[in-house]
Amino acid sequence: MQTVEKWGIFEVSSKGKSDGNPFLDYTMTAIFKSDKEEVTVNGFYDGDGVYRARFMPSYEGIYTYVIGGDFSDNIEEKEGAFEAVAPSMGNHGPVLVKDKVHFAYADETPYFSIGTTCYTWVNQPLERQEQTLETLRNSAFNKIRFCFFPKFYEFNTKEPLSYPFERGSGEGLDEETWQTLNHYVPHEYWANYYPPISDGVKGNVAVTTFGGAWEGHMGQLLADWFRLGVRYPNEYLDAFLELTRGYWFPDDRSYAECLGYGTEGRLGTVYTHNIGFLEDGTEILHESKLPWLEEQLEKVVSGNAYYDWPVISLLFKSAFYFWALFLVWLAFLYRRQRKQAVLCLFPLLYMGTLLLGPVVQMRYVFPFIQSLPVLAGLLLINGERGSYADIE
Repeated sequence: MQTVEKWGIFEVSSKGKSDGNPFLDYTMTAIFKSDKEEVTVNGFYDGDGVYRARFMPSYEGIYTYVIGGDFSDNIEEKEGAFEAVAPSMGNHGPVLVKDKVHFAYADETPYFSIGTTCYTWVNQPLERQEQTLETLRNSAFNKIRFCFFPKFYEFNTKEPLSYPFERGSGEGLDEETWQTLNHYVPHEYWANYYPPISDGVKGNVAVTTFGGAWEGHMGQLLADWFRLGVRYPNEYLDAFLELTRGYWFPDDRSYAECLGYGTEGRLGTVYTHNIGFLEDGTEILHESKLPWLEEQLEKVVSGNAYYDWPVISLLFKSAFYFWALFLVWLAFLYRRQRKQAVLCLFPLLYMGTLLLGPVVQMRYVFPFIQSLPVLAGLLLINGERGSYADIE
């Protein structure tokens, strides 16, 4: 009889169907049973017509198993048994929560998490992967964090060895689409792309390619823009929602962190970083008459301390002003106060221009902050002809 130690791994396998898409089209299950537990495990397709299921016994003793599923019309070794023996030295079992606030192994040995990051190690060449594992094996780390999906950034620009999703044809963009995009935004500028803010790409384009590819060719630009939008509507919608989510979702924080945040850099929900220069090239010096007060205010508007303020934090969120203005406009329409509703259209049209912008910033909604109290106050004013009458 086969043996495996408690908290070890026992594996069963069988040949099966490989036509179609065996990763999705067929199922394999294995039921493992002892006198102390019964566990049903889902198997997986492992290539070359082989299906596998793996199980970790939590107790010592005799286990039986039964394999099922539609992955094969003739399952090999459909039933069997094995014995779980005592764990070897160093095998403490899985890590579990102990006393609600601590971690411990299954045998109650205390577990202290010492972690590091290896974001793209699974996308490196096999030699580098082996080197990474060997380095970790000889270190004190007992936990790592890495990316499940491929991560493309300055430290990792290579094509991964495999993808955790179906790639389709693998051909990517067709040559015509690639040339069109590269004409307006050269591919080397995409290294500066950051989803919540398009300024990194926009700045390079404005400086280096605007004159040649954009200026004087706006008709062709719009034609190409609409043509690609029809071909890739999902990508257009994703980009639009990513760049404008700060106007829709009150819980979004990207608008307050897209440029970074912190009192030293004076970046945060209100951009107070001083980048002003005089005509002779000298910088405008920053001088505060009330440094203590400035320090406290900077914690709010640069350090984003308002996050922790219940209710009041809404006043620092762009989405709050948009939805408040929209609701005021609906109230005017409901009360048939047409002239007031028309007044609301001006800031709402301004909002439309913001939705076409490259980023959400708190300073962009300052007109809302100023106009919203006035428009909301008009709701409290009754005309001579009743509460639903227009104010002359």
